[in-house]
Amino acid sequence: MPQGKVIYLHSKIDYLKDHSGRYPSFGIPELSLVCRESKMIASKWGIGLRFCGFDQPIHCEWFDPRRDSIYIPSIHIFKGWHGWRKCMGGATVILNVLETVEDQYRGRLPSKAFKWAIQSGYFDGVRSIDLAMLTIKCRGVSWDKEHDAYGEEGHVGVVGLDDKRLPAILRPVFDAVRGGYRDRMDLLRHIAHRRPSCLLKHLHGEWNRDLKFLFEEQWLFSQLRVPKKEQFESELFTDVVFGYKGRRRALNREHDIIRKLIAKMPEIRPVIVFDRTPTPVPEQILDRPNHWDNRRGYDGLEVVSNR
Repeated sequence: MPQGKVIYLHSKIDYLKDHSGRYPSFGIPELSLVCRESKMIASKWGIGLRFCGFDQPIHCEWFDPRRDSIYIPSIHIFKGWHGWRKCMGGATVILNVLETVEDQYRGRLPSKAFKWAIQSGYFDGVRSIDLAMLTIKCRGVSWDKEHDAYGEEGHVGVVGLDDKRLPAILRPVFDAVRGGYRDRMDLLRHIAHRRPSCLLKHLHGEWNRDLKFLFEEQWLFSQLRVPKKEQFESELFTDVVFGYKGRRRALNREHDIIRKLIAKMPEIRPVIVFDRTPTPVPEQILDRPNHWDNRRGYDGLEVVSNR
């Protein structure tokens, strides 16, 4: 069987515009094409995905939830793909963490789309969720075999925030970014983190300070379906407020119902995503208020969870 890969969900328009016939996550195991018995073995652990746009098939792919991950660079694009309820059992999903939470900076729009996807059953049975604290569009940097972020013939690499290799992986990326600015003042204006260690410390701080809490609250709240009128009277909630203008109340995690939901919650971990696909990440729908720097740097470091 093939090694695990990352299935990259583009917009349908991106798929249709790509005339080369090459897709970043394409891969069908040869074992399934040999004979009937071999196909039965392969189909025991996987499923064939058929992507359609405007009712026309545009892409076929083999998905093994034990090995493969589904990368959703934009939750708004994910809403356009249907049929996930049947194939997400045991899968790993990669999401942009800032599209899953509501906070005082981002507003409510991204989290609404994520909440809709949860309540529609798109994430039922998901085994784990990798939350991208940072996505680096990086094509020109090469690493030695030990520190390669992409793996064999990979186009998207996912590295956990606690991975000991990260400083070595990020060092050439920082060097490439520094070489792209004309002078020191220009560099200082655009890059807040001088070294990989400073960046990683910042990301760990953001995760531990509230991003992990905000994601868990969003996931649990989306499972409850409690009417707004009852939220301020129910024992399921505490007096702790968060979110845009403090409109959300934190859940009471000692309550039996919430504890049962926590037990069913997928494993979550913060990650950094390295992306060298030629297809651009779709533009996100802007929400208000938008107090963070939304410049789209070519290196990805400029938009590092800059809340």
